[in-house]
Amino acid sequence: MLTGTLVHEIVLAVIIGGLTGRLTDFGAVQLLFRPYKPLKIGSWTLHGVLPARQDALARQVANSIADRLLSADTLEAFISSPEMAAKIRENVRTEVDRLVDRELPSIRDLLGELLKDRSALDEELKVLSNWVGEYLASLANNPEMRSKSATVLSRLVVERRTMRVDELLAPGILEAIERFMDSRLAAAFDDPESSAASTDRWLSRLGRPDSLLSPTAQTAMILQVRERIPEWLKALEDTLRKPETQAWLDRYILDTVEGFIEDLPSQGFLGELVGWFIRTTYRENKPFYRKKLLEILPGQVANFRANLQQPEALAAFNRKLDLALDEILTIPMGDRYRSIPEALRNDFQALIVRVLSSDATRTSFEQAFARLFNRFKSAQLEEFLPSQLRELPEGAQDGESGPVREIVDFGFDLLLESGLQGQLQGMLTQGASFLLSRPIGRLRDRLGAERLSKLHGTIETQVLAMAEREAPRLARLIDVRSLVESRIRGANAPGIERMVKGLARKELNSIFTKGLYGGIVVSMVLTGTLLGLEFLVDRIRPGAGIGAVAAAGLALMILAARRLRIPDPQDTNPT
Repeated sequence: MLTGTLVHEIVLAVIIGGLTGRLTDFGAVQLLFRPYKPLKIGSWTLHGVLPARQDALARQVANSIADRLLSADTLEAFISSPEMAAKIRENVRTEVDRLVDRELPSIRDLLGELLKDRSALDEELKVLSNWVGEYLASLANNPEMRSKSATVLSRLVVERRTMRVDELLAPGILEAIERFMDSRLAAAFDDPESSAASTDRWLSRLGRPDSLLSPTAQTAMILQVRERIPEWLKALEDTLRKPETQAWLDRYILDTVEGFIEDLPSQGFLGELVGWFIRTTYRENKPFYRKKLLEILPGQVANFRANLQQPEALAAFNRKLDLALDEILTIPMGDRYRSIPEALRNDFQALIVRVLSSDATRTSFEQAFARLFNRFKSAQLEEFLPSQLRELPEGAQDGESGPVREIVDFGFDLLLESGLQGQLQGMLTQGASFLLSRPIGRLRDRLGAERLSKLHGTIETQVLAMAEREAPRLARLIDVRSLVESRIRGANAPGIERMVKGLARKELNSIFTKGLYGGIVVSMVLTGTLLGLEFLVDRIRPGAGIGAVAAAGLALMILAARRLRIPDPQDTNPT
């Protein structure tokens, strides 16, 4: 039967047990982190458990993670796992796509960001071009190199002279040549004023032609010109008779002549009279004159070629040719060009601008280049070879003599000419500067879908192979123990508290709740047990119940102090 005293004791047990469990758990959790710094209270120091043992905690956590969670074997297996391989493929594809989709500037701009002085790049190009020229000259002086070159060239000519150009050259090289020529045509037609100005500057800087060739080379060239004049005139005549040539002349050249006639000078009475007479006569008979001009041109070439068959005419022509060549070779071409009246030079530039500004001209040039390039790709190598090489016997691979050796010697002798060597070095410098100044653009557009797919596959294969090969070394290089320990040592106490409470907030609140209910249950059980013990002892020996309760309580507290501990992890069986 419940008495008032028993009910009073039960209510107190519930209240005290519940609050004790809740407050004790909450306080214990707070004492894990706080106070952050040691707090002196007399001879007693109060300090949060984790801040006080941060160094030891760092070592223990680092050892546990390194030995159990992220050991070297675990890391190696993870690096070599299919999951990591899939992530590597995805990342490689993403990075490659990001790079190929960027609009890249020219190589000159990219290097300019790394160099303090942009002119240093031009100086390096000159030094490199000079070195290449000197190196080629040293090779040209080497008899063994000449012999080997002639032998190799003979073998290549014999084995491949019937092959087509597109079979000899890789598709990538042909595409690069076509893109380069298209870009040059586009640059010329997109900015005709700059093209005309560049042509004017180039012509003004031309030097003496004889500075490029030695006397021996000049004599050989004059002899070749004399021998080839009839052949060249026949080719010119045949070209002028072709319908497409006459159509082009009628469309562009005769239009220019007509414009010149219409702009004849009219200063003064006589000039006005002459100009009026010529313009009027031409306008009245324009179709006739244009037709006659087109018919006369190939006929005049044929008559001139026929006259050269007479010994007297040929000798006179050769004398004039020698004088003309001598004058051409000894007078700087730039001086000759600059001596032209400025008005005529301006008209020449205006003609270039007019021609390049015409859409019809651009279309004609593009179509002509496309036809020539397709013809070039489908042509056999022997079509570009002189007759001596076309008729070279199968076994002719001797590099010491023969027509191939003569050609090789002639080419190497040209490389030794100081003027040509300087021109070659200048061309190398200009070519390299042009290539470095061209915008790269998007690599995706330059590579194409097929090459980009191969690039993805190649990089993925290489990276995966490297990851698998380097997995053991990478696993050893990743010092998990030192990394974790340094991070925990370097963390501040509030940061550790926020991290732990943020990760285990629900779990800690659950502990507090369980502490409340657990305290009530434990308090009820202990209160009931101790009251029952007191009642039984008092019945046996009145007045001794309180002593029995005290002894039992002391025993329970000693037992709790000894047994209710978290065991050392080394003493536990991980299995």
